[in-house]
Amino acid sequence: MWSRARVRLVFVALAVALVGTAVLVSPVGGAVLAVEDRAALDTGAVGASPQTDPPPVPEYNIETIAYCEQVRDTDGDGNADCLGRGEAFETGSTIHPYVVLTNVSESHEVRWHVDTPSGQYTLSETVEPGDTAVSYSSIGGVESGEMEIRVSIDGRDRSLDSLYVGEPPTATFTATPATPEPGDTVRFDASNSSGESVNLDYAWDLNGDGTTDATGERVTTSFSDGGHHRNVTLSVTDRYELSDSVSELVYVNIPPVANFTASSDRLQQGRSVQFDASGRDPDGQIETFEWRLGSNRTVDASGQTVETIPTDSGRFRVSLTAVDDMGANATVTKTFDVRADSDGDGLVDERERELGTDPTAADTDGDGLHDGREVELGADPTAADTDGDGLSDGREVELGADPTMTDTDGDGVDDAREVELGTDPAAADTDGDGLDDAREVELGTDPTAADTDGDGLGDRREVELGTDPTAADTDGDGLDDGREVELGADPTAADTDGDGIEDTREVELGTDPAAADTDDDGLDDAREVELGTDPTAADTDGDGLDDGREVRRGLDPLDADMDDDGVVDGAELEQGSSPRESDTDSDLFPDRIDPFPSLVWVPLGLIQLLATVALYAGAIRFR
Repeated sequence: MWSRARVRLVFVALAVALVGTAVLVSPVGGAVLAVEDRAALDTGAVGASPQTDPPPVPEYNIETIAYCEQVRDTDGDGNADCLGRGEAFETGSTIHPYVVLTNVSESHEVRWHVDTPSGQYTLSETVEPGDTAVSYSSIGGVESGEMEIRVSIDGRDRSLDSLYVGEPPTATFTATPATPEPGDTVRFDASNSSGESVNLDYAWDLNGDGTTDATGERVTTSFSDGGHHRNVTLSVTDRYELSDSVSELVYVNIPPVANFTASSDRLQQGRSVQFDASGRDPDGQIETFEWRLGSNRTVDASGQTVETIPTDSGRFRVSLTAVDDMGANATVTKTFDVRADSDGDGLVDERERELGTDPTAADTDGDGLHDGREVELGADPTAADTDGDGLSDGREVELGADPTMTDTDGDGVDDAREVELGTDPAAADTDGDGLDDAREVELGTDPTAADTDGDGLGDRREVELGTDPTAADTDGDGLDDGREVELGADPTAADTDGDGIEDTREVELGTDPAAADTDDDGLDDAREVELGTDPTAADTDGDGLDDGREVRRGLDPLDADMDDDGVVDGAELEQGSSPRESDTDSDLFPDRIDPFPSLVWVPLGLIQLLATVALYAGAIRFR
């Protein structure tokens, strides 16, 4: 059904064609409207007859009638330009009607008669002389659907346009594989794109150069170079020319390189072998290594290294898969020959035949060691006691000894003898006391005990001191050798300091057994014991004189005040009086109160007495 505006426009066109006075030109084509004939069209009801003697119509030319997303001056020439020109617009967008007139000499009224699904309204603007472009601010709040806009200038219809307003389509696509490798076929699928139009046009830019490389809902391509991203853009356009585009970065991944080595190229049945992975990733890093061993097709182990034991002889297949951080992988496979070991003793059957051992018996000589282990140790797998020391090879290995040496630790005692003694045949000094086991046997000490006699001194230390490591008290003085060393005494001498008192008695007295005069008072400890003085105190009676000095002066080291005059002996010697006389100068004044106790002039004492009495009497008189 045609709208009322379209019907009116048809009648107007017929009237113009009949009178030959006006021509309507499509605004999209940009043609200029001829206006030489100034007959006016009736702007009233559809089908009205032209007016007689119409007023003169000012001249102007219509250059453009359009609808824009924006109208602004972009080049600075003072004229507004149309940006985003089209006939279809997104829902909610702003539509700016736009008209460009030339040769404008008078004012003209431009009207836009808008017919939408929800109603009709009219917009108007005035073109003044000198203007070239006129635009209404916007047609806003337009609902989805088709609308018609009739443009009239000074009451004459000049254009009838249909516009579409709706939601644009939504572009989306998937890439398979998501992370391709160089040369892979990549499938791009845009079937999940959507729009109001049933039929959509698809344009693909597959190399990021801005041009269309392919069209269609589904396309394929491949990339030759790896190690970087490719920008793929999909543009979707509906029948109203509304469009949407989406870009995705597709990384072209270079796969890793895998390799591995084996701990031995000659694999042996029943013997462990280790495989070590190596590899590189040109554009990233390897995330994991996956191992498949033997006939298995599932992953047996993951990691840089793997260890396994082939259980069967023959061909053994090993596969390593390196997986990089983008999920790409590379696999390398190697096949190894596994040599037979029928008895599982660590020696392949071929080698056992060379050595003369029994390939069907793991321990040919029955010494407790498998033949393979004996070969590793250098022992003879056909002889139970390789070194002939009386111990089987298996027993020696159990003890930590060398089955190829009679004296493993080189201490001078054969391994078998050491076992009898209880010593360690693999250690020269079993008890760790500094003496080889053979030396201890020679001395009669216990090679399994560091301190044979338990005196607190190790056997070697006793040998160094000259004491007997088998006797706790070498000098028989009652003190163990260790205690004497601790006190600084000589454990080989009963009276270390030669003061006449044995070391053990000095310990009882509290004196120093290593010092003849413990208190350093000039008297040996034995002399002090004889005198009854304290050998640990230099001044036994506390009179200020060392015991030795008192003895040399004939004084009593046990009596602090020999003359009982109240002055100790040391003080008397210091002031010059005699510690043996209470009145040294015999002046009738005892030393205790005599200011001059060493002056022995008797009259002087009388003079002193008289002077004292006189002074006393004078004091009474004058009182």
